[in-house]
Amino acid sequence: MELRHLRYFVAVAEMENVSRAAMQRLHVSQPSLSRQIRDLEDEMGVQLLERTAKSVRLTEAGRAFLDEARAILKHTDEAVSKVRAIAGKSQTELHIGDWPLATGRVMPSLLRAYQQAMPNTKVKVHDWPGRDKHCRSARWSIAARDHSSSAQGKRARGAPV
Repeated sequence: MELRHLRYFVAVAEMENVSRAAMQRLHVSQPSLSRQIRDLEDEMGVQLLERTAKSVRLTEAGRAFLDEARAILKHTDEAVSKVRAIAGKSQTELHIGDWPLATGRVMPSLLRAYQQAMPNTKVKVHDWPGRDKHCRSARWSIAARDHSSSAQGKRARGAPV
């Protein structure tokens, strides 16, 4: 089992849809993602997801595994951040509020291009539906967070958009 299997499983479980998880969150093909999830289930010897024509639901085993997978991924991210901070490697995080209805076709290619241009920036995409209070507000902001050891304790600065 590899960390990508855990990331893929968490994304599918949270989005309750393999196609949307593939396109909007993971930026991989749907057949590839489906194959990876089946491989994970085969390796574990248990079904994690109940599949319907348009969505997936977690089985009881899937719900238990989701909590553990999230904890493993969180711990892994924290370990990587800690080691990078010790080594003096700074990493910037870019948080993007994504509204799939409006950005579904363009966001994957934009994210790939951005990651190629800025490989040391960690991009986190968050669902940002139109009914969300932040979308209704005319006040949006952009903030970048420096995770280097020299920036410890400093707050991210935002700029209105």
